[in-house]
Amino acid sequence: MRVAFDYQCFQDQSQGGITRYVVELAKELRRVDGLELSGWAGLHQSVGLLPLPGFRVGERLVNGRYTGRMVRAANRFGFWIFTNVIPPDIYHATYYGLLQTSKRVARVITVHDCIHELNLAGDGYDVADKRRSILGADHVICVSNKTRDDLLSFYNVPREKVSVVYHGCSLRSLPARFSPQPVEKPYVLFVGRRGNYKNFSALTAAFSDYTLRDRIAIVCVGSSSLRRGEVPSGVSLRHEPTPTDQRLADLYSHAVALIYPSRYEGFGLPLIEAMRCGCPVITTRGGSIPEIAGDAAWYFDPDDWTKLGELIKQVRGDHAARAALIARGRQRAELFSWTRCAMETSEAYKKAIIAAQS
Repeated sequence: MRVAFDYQCFQDQSQGGITRYVVELAKELRRVDGLELSGWAGLHQSVGLLPLPGFRVGERLVNGRYTGRMVRAANRFGFWIFTNVIPPDIYHATYYGLLQTSKRVARVITVHDCIHELNLAGDGYDVADKRRSILGADHVICVSNKTRDDLLSFYNVPREKVSVVYHGCSLRSLPARFSPQPVEKPYVLFVGRRGNYKNFSALTAAFSDYTLRDRIAIVCVGSSSLRRGEVPSGVSLRHEPTPTDQRLADLYSHAVALIYPSRYEGFGLPLIEAMRCGCPVITTRGGSIPEIAGDAAWYFDPDDWTKLGELIKQVRGDHAARAALIARGRQRAELFSWTRCAMETSEAYKKAIIAAQS
C-alpha cells in the first residue's frame, strides 16, 4: 500500500504542531509492514524537520523569496506530477485542502481542531476548503474525541467515516541534574502561538503580582515575534523562536512549569511534551485538554489569572506536590506514542481504501 503526503504544512509552517505531527507520523509509518511511504515537500519553510526519506524536497524559502501565489502554483503542479510518476493508493493531505492527483486514489485528511468553526482564531479564516476536503475525503482522522465530536456537530459526516488517533511524543530529556540550566533565573515556559484563544495575556496578567515578577521569568517558545506592549514592563522575558528538539527538552525539564492557558485545543502537543520531560503542567479545561492531560495537570479558569499566579507559586514552593504532579505526568505521557499513532493510522488507511472502492 503506497501512501503519499503532500506539501501543505511544509509550505505554510516553519515549525509547528501540524508539521511535527506529519514528520513523526511519517517516520513511524515506515516501520509498519506493507506500507510504502512517499511525499512531495516542494518549496518549503520547514526548519530542521526535512529532508525525510522518500520525500522530494525543493528549495527552502526564506525572506519571502517567492510570492505565495507562485509557490502554491509550483507546489500544486509538482505534486500532480509526483503522484503521476509514483501513483499512490492513499493520499494523506497534510492540511485542509484535498489536492488533485493524477488518478483517483483513497483520500485521507487529519482534522486537528474546529477552532475556526467555533470562531476562536480571530483571523478571518474561510472554512470552505476545509469543508470541501472533509466531505470529499474517504476517511477522516481526528486527533481527539473532543475534535471528533466538534467535527460531527458541524459537518454531516457519518460517524463510521471518522477515526480518533492521538498524537505521540518524540521528545526525551535527561534528568534536570544532568542537563545544562538553559536560563539563569527560575522561569515558567509558554510554548506555541500566543494570540486570541491561546490566551497568553492570562500569563502576563498573573505577573502583575510583583512576587512573581521579581522571582520568576517567562520563556516563550514560538516563531511569532513579540509585539511592543505584549509583555508588561518589569517582567523578565526570553523569546526562543525555533529551538532544537534538545534545547526544547532542556527548557521543559528545567522549567518551574509549563503554563498552557488556552481556551480551546484540539489536542495540545506541548502538554505531552512537558509531561514526558518531567515538567509540571498548569492549564485550563479548554477543548480536549482534560481528555489529554487527565489528572496529571493543575487546572484554572482561563479568565482567573489570580488563580494562575497562586498555582505558579504553589508548584514552585510545594516540593511534595510538585513531585507528585511530575510523576503523574510521566505516567500519563506513556499513553501517547507515535508507534501507536502509526498503527492506528494504518488502520484508518484500510478503511479509506474500502470506502473509495465502494
